[in-house]
Amino acid sequence: MYRSVASLVAIAAAVNAATIDIAVGQTGLVMSPNSVRANVGDVLQFHFYPGGHSVVQGDFANPCLPSSSNAFFSGYINGDANGTSVFLVNVANTDPIWFYCSLGEHCPAGMVGVVNAPSNQTINDFRTAAQNAGTVRAPASVQGGTVTTVGAANGTSSGAGGAATSSASAQATGAVSSSVIASITSTPASTTGSGSSATAASASATPNTASRVGDFAALLCLTVVGGLFIALG
Repeated sequence: MYRSVASLVAIAAAVNAATIDIAVGQTGLVMSPNSVRANVGDVLQFHFYPGGHSVVQGDFANPCLPSSSNAFFSGYINGDANGTSVFLVNVANTDPIWFYCSLGEHCPAGMVGVVNAPSNQTINDFRTAAQNAGTVRAPASVQGGTVTTVGAANGTSSGAGGAATSSASAQATGAVSSSVIASITSTPASTTGSGSSATAASASATPNTASRVGDFAALLCLTVVGGLFIALG
């Protein structure tokens, strides 16, 4: 009986998962939106645009450096005008997730973002700290997520969870498909230098709740089925 209830809860969580779209470099050295809220089970979908960028999981106390040896890293991606090259990261908890672009001086220039920022540590605080970062680093290889391609980005969040469907994909622990990512040469994983002033205004977004109306109906049906399991058990 208890396993039936646990399974029902897991299914309900999957039904309510949201995909949160974040544009990387669509309008210059900016993550847009640069501050979002996410729940456990949601998927962060970073869309890459032309120019060559990356996404690295950082640390508030040490901007422009990986948060740990397990920090997610997209690799360097030169996307297209539609943002069809993406990096997917599953949200495992509601702790703050700070991230930045590790290419050149992009991080000190303000190309940073956060998921679930606490009230006492804002995106503005993180961006200001990044401006003073003397070193920018990234993990040695893609990890912590999946690089793939999707349809043209619409700039909004959807209610559908899970990995995006695509004919070409690459796991985070393996080589990235050349059909997804254009080669970016002469790009060191570590750079040093003084930061420049940020030009991006702060932005925030939350998953689109309107798209979850159909999911609620499915969840209601699952709840009824779960109740029958309990009654029969």
